[in-house]
Amino acid sequence: MNNETQIQIIILIIIIILIKHFEFEQSLFASYSTEQEEEEDSNVLFLNLLNLQLNREEITNLKKLNRLISQYWFNEICLNMQDFEFKRHFRLTRSTFEWLCCEIVPLLRRNSHEPGIIGLAWEQKIGASLWFLATGECFRSIGERFGMGESTVSYALRQFFDVIIAKFLAAKIIFPNTELEINGIMSGFKGIGKIPNVIGAIDGSHIPIKAPHLFPVDYFNRKGFYSIVLQAVVDYKKKFLDICVGWPGSTHDSRILTNSSLYNEFTNSQNNLATNSKYILGDGGYPNLNWLIVPYKDIGRGLTHQQTYFNLKHSQTRIKVEQAFGLLKGRWRCLLHTLEVSCEIVSHIITTCCILHNICEERCDFLPPEDQYNDTGADVNGEANTNETLEGNVIRNTICDFLWNQRNVNMRN
Repeated sequence: MNNETQIQIIILIIIIILIKHFEFEQSLFASYSTEQEEEEDSNVLFLNLLNLQLNREEITNLKKLNRLISQYWFNEICLNMQDFEFKRHFRLTRSTFEWLCCEIVPLLRRNSHEPGIIGLAWEQKIGASLWFLATGECFRSIGERFGMGESTVSYALRQFFDVIIAKFLAAKIIFPNTELEINGIMSGFKGIGKIPNVIGAIDGSHIPIKAPHLFPVDYFNRKGFYSIVLQAVVDYKKKFLDICVGWPGSTHDSRILTNSSLYNEFTNSQNNLATNSKYILGDGGYPNLNWLIVPYKDIGRGLTHQQTYFNLKHSQTRIKVEQAFGLLKGRWRCLLHTLEVSCEIVSHIITTCCILHNICEERCDFLPPEDQYNDTGADVNGEANTNETLEGNVIRNTICDFLWNQRNVNMRN
């Protein structure tokens, strides 16, 4: 079907809608006028009831027509868009969309117990869910676009989030567990800033929300808006290795860290990553530990040349986590807008976006540079953390000396 034929069909459909809408308004006006007359004649009452029934039929017919138009728009227009246009709207390629549908439609069908949602194709509900994540549009606008009621949109989104998290979270957001994978990540990070044995970069980012009913002051962050915090560790390819979602926006990033599963795992002596000189890089808001290395802090005496050089290389390497947040928010732009849902649903939205981000990166479904969001100041709390361990400081000094000696060797060569 060529573009000219599609345009003609769309124009015809719009004309039909306008005619139906005009007839519907006329019948509503007639019904309203009739109801205002104080007639006791039984024939008039009968006519009113008949007119009311006709109005209900008109509403039903209009809903059916709207659903048919939406199905046509999605199946014949959206699914036949050129690849770049499809990705511009849904933030992933058609091949990734089709793969995702094949993976989760059986689970959606098995878990569905709501008869009111059966009338729409599962692919259309997945498309509506992705549209919400990609735009942050309100449920009403999405419902009108995809031929669904607001409650149906809400239910479809919850289904989508639940299935994505249940099926993919443990498989897609995970630290590497083979020596080959670990060495690949360390090699990738070392190629950026020359720091050895780095397996991740950590930071936090604010996701805007509406003020909660309970303890709203806890969610009001230092940047001046209500938020929930996403703490994440990423690799050099900007894929998420670990996330912690749900803490109120005013919470210091070091507190989020020490209460996360990541902290428990890396402080556990049985953890292979923590006991084999593998490091995560964090900013100055985190404590300096034997597995978490942060920059040197200038406490008034100035930094040495070696320390300044270390901080430069540290920043060049750790920037991958800020870039990952920029990709995440650039693709799923609902995270840039105030999410008008409960905090629990916000956490599900953020987790789903992180999973879909990793899926797209794995499938080489990259976001164009012009669509990426510059997530400046991604850190949750910019206040310096003074908690430093002796072992952590020794490790940092050793790395600092290594980098400085390597620099001098390279300069002589």
